[in-house]
Amino acid sequence: MIEILASLECGKIVIEVKNHGSGISDQLSKVIFQKFSRVSLGDAKTPGTGLGLAIAKGFLEVMNGTITAANRSDEQGAVFTIWLPAILLGESQMP
Repeated sequence: MIEILASLECGKIVIEVKNHGSGISDQLSKVIFQKFSRVSLGDAKTPGTGLGLAIAKGFLEVMNGTITAANRSDEQGAVFTIWLPAILLGESQMP
């Protein structure tokens, strides 16, 4: 199960994506947003190219946002947190 929470804090939109998996290892936390970074799960072949989080980070940085990854503090699993500037356009600024 995945939980998605959104809030407005200090002029920023905050989106948290939480899972109930095994969390993020110390080794992975250092490289999780680098290109081609993938997790090995025992002998199983790891799917994907390892580009998804690197691309997400790039998109967010272009929009003056950030993304972080951490282990959940309330239970086992990971949490990815996205911060984006909350820009409210007045009628005079709308196209």
